[in-house]
Amino acid sequence: MNISEILNKIKEFYGIKKDAELAKMLDISPQTLSNWKNRNTYDPLLVYTKCVGINAEWLLTGKGSMNRHEPLDKDVLIQLAEDTDFVFTPDKNKIIPLYDLDNNDDLKNILEKKTDDSQILNFLKIPNLTGSDGAAYVKGNSMKPLFKSGDIIIFKGIPVSDIFWGEIYLIEIALDDNTCFSTIKYLHKSESGEDSIRLTSENPAYDSQDIPLNKINAIALIRASIRMH
Repeated sequence: MNISEILNKIKEFYGIKKDAELAKMLDISPQTLSNWKNRNTYDPLLVYTKCVGINAEWLLTGKGSMNRHEPLDKDVLIQLAEDTDFVFTPDKNKIIPLYDLDNNDDLKNILEKKTDDSQILNFLKIPNLTGSDGAAYVKGNSMKPLFKSGDIIIFKGIPVSDIFWGEIYLIEIALDDNTCFSTIKYLHKSESGEDSIRLTSENPAYDSQDIPLNKINAIALIRASIRMH
């Protein structure tokens, strides 16, 4: 089935006659619904969330039972989306998970795909940011006014060897064998030599600091930010 057929089946399931009624139920504009049909692509995660009783696998493939037999977590739905080759499959790279970075090794585990999905707070969909590894809330004011506490940053992990000096990064620093923390800083070459790196803040109240490279657990380039008012 194509997208139009799937949406028509959903209308039948809920006893809806008009596309405008379906758009209202999905909390989207009629134009968005029309674009889904014209482009043969849609947002199955949104539809799954709004349409209680609809089977996620059927939404993604058009096959199997339309009825949902058991509850399905959002992360399972995304995994199903990754495993199907249909034209209307959502691009997994356009779905950016928003993480809670409160625990040790959070950033390292995210970049190495070892994170616990319970740390995902929500999902973001932002155009032109394909390939991002995740998003997180800014904590602290060391990068104010560029970023303030509560803003959201979107990041992409990179190897330490690929650092572009002078850019802004989210980095995870090991304090000892059992403790580490994440911070956002400009990265510069250190005058102490190649085995160290200089961290610089935007806020002049925070001093620059040199740290050994071997203290860095993980590093991610800041690709964009969202200002939370």
